Amino acid sequence: PDLANGGLRDAQCSELRVSAGKMMIAAVALVLGFNANDDGSSSTSSARELKLTQSLLQASSHGACFNPAGTVKAVATPVVPNNLLFNHKTNLLEADDLSNDDLLLRANVKHAVDLHPGATVIFDDDASCLELLERAGAAKELMQWYAHPEKMPERALPLPAHVPYYSGKYRSDLCRMAQLFLHGGMYLDTDVQLVRSLAPLAGSRLTTVLGESGDHVFQALVASEPGSRTIRRSIDYWGEFARGERAVSSLVGPDLLLKAIEDENFASPRTKSGRLALRAAGVEILVEARGTTFAREQSACLASEGVYRAAQTFENNCGVTVQQEETGATFAYSRMMRAKPAGDGARSCASAEPPVSWTCNCEHPVQKGAGQNGITCVSSSGASKRRFCAEHAVCEHMSSWDEGLVASPCRSAGGHRQLSTNVTTSPSPPPPPPSASPSTPPPSASPSPPPLPPLDPGLVPVETTSFTISFESVRRLLRALQQQTVTFTVSFEKIKTAVVDTIADSVTDITTDQITVEPVDGNPNVLKVTIYPKEGQTASQILDAISSDPNTLLQNIGEELGENVPTPSFVVNPSIVIAGVAPPPPPPPAKKRGWVVAVAVCVPLGVALLALGVYLLVKKGKLSVPGYGSDRPSMTKHTVTEGV
Repeated sequence: PDLANGGLRDAQCSELRVSAGKMMIAAVALVLGFNANDDGSSSTSSARELKLTQSLLQASSHGACFNPAGTVKAVATPVVPNNLLFNHKTNLLEADDLSNDDLLLRANVKHAVDLHPGATVIFDDDASCLELLERAGAAKELMQWYAHPEKMPERALPLPAHVPYYSGKYRSDLCRMAQLFLHGGMYLDTDVQLVRSLAPLAGSRLTTVLGESGDHVFQALVASEPGSRTIRRSIDYWGEFARGERAVSSLVGPDLLLKAIEDENFASPRTKSGRLALRAAGVEILVEARGTTFAREQSACLASEGVYRAAQTFENNCGVTVQQEETGATFAYSRMMRAKPAGDGARSCASAEPPVSWTCNCEHPVQKGAGQNGITCVSSSGASKRRFCAEHAVCEHMSSWDEGLVASPCRSAGGHRQLSTNVTTSPSPPPPPPSASPSTPPPSASPSPPPLPPLDPGLVPVETTSFTISFESVRRLLRALQQQTVTFTVSFEKIKTAVVDTIADSVTDITTDQITVEPVDGNPNVLKVTIYPKEGQTASQILDAISSDPNTLLQNIGEELGENVPTPSFVVNPSIVIAGVAPPPPPPPAKKRGWVVAVAVCVPLGVALLALGVYLLVKKGKLSVPGYGSDRPSMTKHTVTEGV
């Protein structure tokens, strides 16, 4: 009442704010006290991690350490409304009883909101997302699955072997499509750390991010106008997936959004020319990048002020940034939470200690052979370790590199990145001799393998590794300036050669003569690849190698074919199958071939000679033919001869 009557002076208001702050600190301390562990230790470490995270968020976007690269163009007419969209299993901005991880996420969400003054914040949880899907006209199969996400939709096709099933993530992926379609605005995952406002992107009708590997959409950041045709198409593709009418080759949400963008706009975010065409059509594709100048310089600046970002590795992804390809402007860090907890259980990318980085060197650059392709790495703390490339590969770097920035310095002779798992050839035991009577197998704890399926007579059963990959052999691209449709065609033979050569070059101990490629149902855009193990190999070894790093393999194939063909994708799981191989027929004995030739030549020749002899005898009158000659006076000798 005093405040309403204007009876409080500024000083008194300040005192009240300080008192309220002290009360809030006391309340937080009380809550932390009740969160003590069984061994009597309090959650002081969690409170410290939260404080470190808040310091990192603030220092990354404000002050001396925020020096964004590139100049972002001003937006004349925004088409995306000023809505900030979030979703989570619970509303982080309203819930009271939050886990330590959720407290970190809430701090990050509030940081994003602070960067967008005046924005309308829409935060949906599981219950409200279900209502949104109904309003967006989602398929009934999707509604049923969303309400009971313990397993995949009943009719959905199986996911590829390298793609896990995430009920929570996939529900969030679908919910954000409904949020964007109905409200429009800027969607953010709760763990995307913004360093600047997304307002400059509001001039594009759709914005999202190309993942670091270049073959998928990183849809943790998506902005769109309400009623977007591309978002509508993505929701429809979700329905097709739930009904078993559409397969995916990677994580469900990103895969379906990528296909919706390509099908709606006739250009792919996976190629630079495609991104240029999309930008001309009002679709902005930001890119993920590792080891950027912005990230390095900001980390060094933060460290000088006692604020540390965890060392960038391929396990935590704490240093990957999202930037605009055209201007180089950095908008965000992909994550402010580690992908995996640190050794001390910390989840935040903020660290209390200076990060430890590893600097590596090739011992013998671009040389291969025993002991010549080794790699030595030394940490910033003085520790060291050593590893090797595959025997036939080389360590390609002439200078040192940061292990957190380079996934694999090993290249094959053909210049392709080596897959992380090798196919090692070892002596194979001889097959057991066939026995006339069935023998009793020795007792075993594991069940016996299933019997081989029946094959056509004359075929030898062979265990092989088989998988199917899909290409766009015809690309339709919109040129950015001329606004024309351009078609690129790549022949089946070129694709086949690229697949065979790249697999043999990327997978250790696999050679081209082990690989067969054939179109599926006559479609040259979908190829079935079968790899036959050679002596000392097993199909499971090859399967492990192919499945260990499919993205690298597919990226190698895409690079081999060039920019006009996008990186291919798996559409069927790599798996072990039983193939039937027809053995070559035994060569027939030489004598049999001689008799055949003799009969084929001699019989016609003998008949001809016999006919000639008869003709000559009749002509000389030394052979009588019944019905001719003296028995037929009316016929002349010439007539008889002609008759014969």
